[in-house]
Amino acid sequence: MNRSEIRESTKILLLDKVRRHDYGKYLFKASIEKIRGFSGEDITFDFPVSALIGPNGSGKSSVLGAAAIAYKSIRPGIFFPKCAIGDESMSGWSVDYELIDKEKSPRQLLKKKSNFRQAKWVRGELIDREVLFFGIERTVPAGEKPKYKRLTRSTYHHTGVFSDLNSDISDQVKHILGKSVKEFQVTKISSTDNFLSGKMEKTNILNFTSGRANRQLFE
Repeated sequence: MNRSEIRESTKILLLDKVRRHDYGKYLFKASIEKIRGFSGEDITFDFPVSALIGPNGSGKSSVLGAAAIAYKSIRPGIFFPKCAIGDESMSGWSVDYELIDKEKSPRQLLKKKSNFRQAKWVRGELIDREVLFFGIERTVPAGEKPKYKRLTRSTYHHTGVFSDLNSDISDQVKHILGKSVKEFQVTKISSTDNFLSGKMEKTNILNFTSGRANRQLFE
């Protein structure tokens, strides 16, 4: 949701709600001391919905990972895997957090830390919170992804059923891309993956998997 689509009065109320720390559980701030190309960066979440925008390699995944590992349910290795036994490339990586958790501290922000030392992540007392992570996938041609290469083989024969794309989804895609996808169709290619196929205006045939999203959940 874009701020321009929200009434000004609603924006003011939401901003004030964050400033007053009036949430049950909320990640208010992540201060990256060092992670990959980041050093001494403060990231504050002053609005209930945040979007990370930037070109490939700009650090979006690193910021998302730094925020996510504030919580118990997210394993650091999902975002920051070690290359091999004895890998010390993450030595000295560290993030400080300011969190809202009314169950543990009704009045004050909680201050926590995640850091990588002695070949493992140390996160102190872990904070429980339901965090939904839908995965990260590069936006590249489907044929460049190993799990979809079989679809491009001349011997591949698809036996699934194609159906029209849900109108609500196509409207949202058009809102984001600025192009109509109402003629696209969707089919299931595995137990976990749907595949969209169609032709956009003034473009070649475009195939892509169902979209992923990440957001904070608030009480």
